[in-house]
Amino acid sequence: MKTIRIISFIIALVISVSAIPVFAVDPCDVHTFGDWVIDDDAGCLTDGTKSRTCTVCGYVEHDVIPATGHNNIIERVAPTCTEAGYVKNYCANCGTVHSTETLAATGHREGAKTTYDIHGGTDAGTWVVKCVNCGETMREGTVASTDARVYIELSEPVQIDEDYNSVTATVKLANNPGLWSLSFYLYYDEAFYASDVTCGDVFTVDEAIFEAKNIVVANDAKAKALFGEYYEAADGRRAICFYADSSNFADKTADGSVLTVTFRYASDLEGSFDFGFVSDVESDINSNSENVDVIFAPVKAEIKPLEDTLLIGDVNVDGKINLNDLADIKKLLAGAEDAAGFSEKNADINQDGKLNINDLPAIKILLA
Repeated sequence: MKTIRIISFIIALVISVSAIPVFAVDPCDVHTFGDWVIDDDAGCLTDGTKSRTCTVCGYVEHDVIPATGHNNIIERVAPTCTEAGYVKNYCANCGTVHSTETLAATGHREGAKTTYDIHGGTDAGTWVVKCVNCGETMREGTVASTDARVYIELSEPVQIDEDYNSVTATVKLANNPGLWSLSFYLYYDEAFYASDVTCGDVFTVDEAIFEAKNIVVANDAKAKALFGEYYEAADGRRAICFYADSSNFADKTADGSVLTVTFRYASDLEGSFDFGFVSDVESDINSNSENVDVIFAPVKAEIKPLEDTLLIGDVNVDGKINLNDLADIKKLLAGAEDAAGFSEKNADINQDGKLNINDLPAIKILLA
């Protein structure tokens, strides 16, 4: 019996000892952790978790990765003439859309009537009206000889000197239906430089404004925007902005020249070059503020080097020899500032290869 008690006591003692928790002894005074490892990525609105492990004892430390919050961006797709656009506010990380606004299609907007197969005041041809937003042809038809039109007449090229030639572009208005205001950009290739600009006889000098002469269209924000609207290339072009309105608030009804521009260009220039218009239809109106249906006709110039055909005695290069040229030789000899553009070759009357006092009596003989 005593033996049984001893055995029972030993069993009870073993059971009691086994119930006592055993604590592991941490061998690290200071842990040596490896890199953090992301266990769960943080979301825009939810926290993530990360952990790192001691390389000595294997102890694992856990930490929280804070929620990132939404990364909102605004995406805008511009409407076209026929398709709606939108403005969408959404999170770039999770894709949550916060708001969407629909932008209605703009609809087509008609530009000015333009023709590419005529340039004269009475020639017939075809005209086209394009949408200034997308370039789609809105209307087209046949030009009647009686239709109102703004067109360009180019003179024959003239030799200024051994380095430069010139050509004159006269902008004319035909079949004037009654205009109070007329506005346009006259554009031309960068190879040309407008050396002289004068007002024509439809509007007076006081009624006309020439802005931005020889602007490089691609470098001018206002011009570039307008050219972009009208699907005319801006690169490689210069322009003159013309605007005129009647000072007495009455319509102009006469035909005639609107603007005359003399262009200088290098004597070795060769090729085909466009001279044309970009016009806002809203600026071509009559005194009742009604849009006037005017056709704009560009012209293409075929330029090639001139043969050496000097007109001896034509000092001011106007195609004729008269007393003005005698006065111009005197200006050249005196070095006058307003003699710029005169031809010294044409002023070498006696053809001795130099301009001097001996050319004065020689031109008098031509004028006799």
